[in-house]
Amino acid sequence: MINVRNRQFSTNGKTGGYPTLESIYWRYLESQQTINIPNDNFTYKTMMDYVNGLGDYWIRLVEQMVPATTIWNTGVRLENSIFHRQKFVWRRQEGCQLVPTPCKPCSLISNIFTYDCPIESVECAIYPWTNNPLIQSLNGVLGVTLQSYLTVNGYALNDCDFNGMTTEWFVDIRVDDVVVVSYPFFNGIGYSSPTYSSPTVSMWDTALENALESLKDYGYDYYLTEENTVIIYNQVCSVSEQGVNFKLNIGINFEILCN
Repeated sequence: MINVRNRQFSTNGKTGGYPTLESIYWRYLESQQTINIPNDNFTYKTMMDYVNGLGDYWIRLVEQMVPATTIWNTGVRLENSIFHRQKFVWRRQEGCQLVPTPCKPCSLISNIFTYDCPIESVECAIYPWTNNPLIQSLNGVLGVTLQSYLTVNGYALNDCDFNGMTTEWFVDIRVDDVVVVSYPFFNGIGYSSPTYSSPTVSMWDTALENALESLKDYGYDYYLTEENTVIIYNQVCSVSEQGVNFKLNIGINFEILCN
């Protein structure tokens, strides 16, 4: 039923297809409705699955019966026809244009902006001797800390080796009793020599400013006053009307050998 003279037709110089083959296949697909004879459901998908399942074994088998000088193509060829659209369809692209996107309606029963947005602040002394007259230097902070440790644990001064003691100093900032900043800045040795056992005031000032800069990640900011205090305030609206509990501490970790 296939005539080599008209097995393929052209339209406007472009290959159109194989009308006789398409007619045979179309009748095959409609055999159940036309003459009440069921077909074997050999669709393009089932036939390609069958060919892909065979792999390249049948190709090597057929090549044994084809002359070596023959040029032929094997495998599954994907193309577009009236029965299937296996390739992408090229469409002419339009110029730049705005395509409106529908937006789902929404509603909010509330105030978008609060009428009252209080900024809470707290003022803290940056040196411990401002609030405690018994402490006159940073080395005094270490002395008070050691005395408290010895009293609680029942040690006397002669029971411990203060020369071999090591210390680690850090800025301790807490919000609602949660440590948010722990900034180490000095490691000390011994107790009797302030040069090696405790930091200087300038060291503390530099470490304090570096630690306060970290508060910006938590929504707080600060500024130093001429009265040796720091004022810390929130950059966003206060969430709780009761405010927050803010603490600025000098932290000391120490190791000491006691009998």
